[in-house]
Amino acid sequence: MESREIVLKNEKGLHLRPAGKVCDLALRFQSRTEMKIGTGIYNLKSMLSVLSAQVADGTKMEIVCSGPDEREALAAICALLEHLDEN
Repeated sequence: MESREIVLKNEKGLHLRPAGKVCDLALRFQSRTEMKIGTGIYNLKSMLSVLSAQVADGTKMEIVCSGPDEREALAAICALLEHLDEN
């Protein structure tokens, strides 16, 4: 299991379009991919789960990946989330 804490920097938060990008990316990996915010755990491979988190700009979260390609998944997902304003 690999994990990393990040802070979302996107003034509109994790709305439909960026949530779709995150889900599409997570689905490319075999590993289980989750986002933890407070006591909530959200499946990054599920659009409904990601949107239900209602992530706003400045939200601190932990990205957790476990599986055969966990390191690659963690690096790719964190890179996307950390640079959403640029996409």
